[in-house]
Amino acid sequence: MCSYAKDQRDATEIVSLVRRAVDGMKSELEQSLPKVGQRLGRFESTFDHTFPRVGGRREGEERGMAEALTWALLQIPLYLYAIELNGAAIMELHGVLERFAARETTKFLEASKKKGQVLYSILGRQSLSILALLLVKLGMWDKEDLKFVEHLTTLRNGTAHKNPRVISNILLGGSKLSYLDIDATLSKVDVLPLLIRSIQILNKLVRGGQPTLKVKARTRDLGLLPNVTQASLGTTDTIEARTYSTKSKIDALQSLHRKSAG
Repeated sequence: MCSYAKDQRDATEIVSLVRRAVDGMKSELEQSLPKVGQRLGRFESTFDHTFPRVGGRREGEERGMAEALTWALLQIPLYLYAIELNGAAIMELHGVLERFAARETTKFLEASKKKGQVLYSILGRQSLSILALLLVKLGMWDKEDLKFVEHLTTLRNGTAHKNPRVISNILLGGSKLSYLDIDATLSKVDVLPLLIRSIQILNKLVRGGQPTLKVKARTRDLGLLPNVTQASLGTTDTIEARTYSTKSKIDALQSLHRKSAG
């Protein structure tokens, strides 16, 4: 066998492909580490603004719940956001919301554990969009939550199916977009507002209804929700929230930040 043919064969062997992939990932990660710290810093500051540490008992519960949900459900989306894998972060966020929505809707409606298992087998097959409509009717989410879910679902579908038309309509105003440029276009999406809004609607699911008006106002200040009036927000929920010990949760986020900065 001539040397050229041997080199070509060696280059296509799985060992060579894996080694090149590892080398490429190492190089990209080394270059992106400074940005990782910056992006996690943005997340922490936005999180603190939306769910402040200080305040009354109600705000403390919202903060604790938000930290617990982030720690338990959103570490992978947060990691993907930090390293700018935006398409993967969007799909992961959508998957988390879909599964959690099915679970919490079942818990809200079930009359017994046995009936709940049957109900979950049905709701677990539904899309996030359908579950969101049901949650609005149940009063656990509102119309603004539904709009967010629809936006996230459209982003997710365009990303998962590599659909240039859908991605272009959302992000580029319908301009021509090549299939090969989808990932580069998605890299410019600001995933941070999607993360924060996901935490908020997950929080509402666990609490069983509306957040306080103060949290709504902070969200509007960040540009995460359109301007709304107090009347359009409806009443706050009266369901007692569980209080979480938050130290281990915030330690997990801080540890992730330190690792990226180091």
